[in-house]
Amino acid sequence: YGGRIMILNSDLYIMRDTYGLEEGKVMVAPDVIKCIEGKEIRIVNQTANNIEIIMPVLSSAKKTVSGVIVMNFSSTNLVKMFDEMASVSQTMLVVLGIVILVVAIFYSKQVVVPLKKVNVAIDHITDGYLDDTVELAGFNELEDISESFNQMTAMLHNLEDARQEFVSNVSHELKTPITSIKVLADSLIMQDEAPVEMYREFMGDINDELERLTKIINDLLSLVKMDKNASTMAVEEVNVNEFLETILKRLRPIADMRNIELTYESLRPVNAQIDPVKMSMAFSN
Repeated sequence: YGGRIMILNSDLYIMRDTYGLEEGKVMVAPDVIKCIEGKEIRIVNQTANNIEIIMPVLSSAKKTVSGVIVMNFSSTNLVKMFDEMASVSQTMLVVLGIVILVVAIFYSKQVVVPLKKVNVAIDHITDGYLDDTVELAGFNELEDISESFNQMTAMLHNLEDARQEFVSNVSHELKTPITSIKVLADSLIMQDEAPVEMYREFMGDINDELERLTKIINDLLSLVKMDKNASTMAVEEVNVNEFLETILKRLRPIADMRNIELTYESLRPVNAQIDPVKMSMAFSN
């Protein structure tokens, strides 16, 4: 450190001096006397640019003081070195901050760009395009978002298919009873003086068609509440002969309008456990 060391004996004579300038002289200083008297074991005096350390030299028995060592050195180099280290540290902090900023921007793009793809896909779904899928690679979180998004679009696609199928079923299944009711009503309107018995018969048939229509609607609505390919079965014991005659009775007016003749022959009575609503749809179709 470019410092100076002086060694004093117990009589305060300077025995050795780094620079040989004070050898043989006496150093009378309060701090040195304190160390000779054993009052202090180390004294450190520090100023702006200098540090002084005074320490006693003990005998081998460590009971008496044989002398004193006085060390002086400048702290200018240490301050300069500290300033240089501080400057280097500040430079490193600035460089590290720039590196962190660049890395953050890079990784933010890695996250933002895939999320923009998801946003575009969501806009497409909003416009009604349910076949869009998203493939995001990179971070595990992005892959999870991609998988969840694709599962959502698949679910929406299935719901749309179910909706279209429901609309198709409604339009198809309700067409026959509505047509039958219209034909019966038109028949009554066209006859100015129809007997009361005919009115009662036709109104009874219309009432039966309305009840059947209600059952069909309830059955179709049950498909909405459950899986589109599954529904509950309302099974009961039915006389199939009478069941078919009832179906033919309401279909004959529609068949007559198209000049189609319906005939029914029964060889023997048949009873079966069926769902009347669904079986009626099947035979009517």
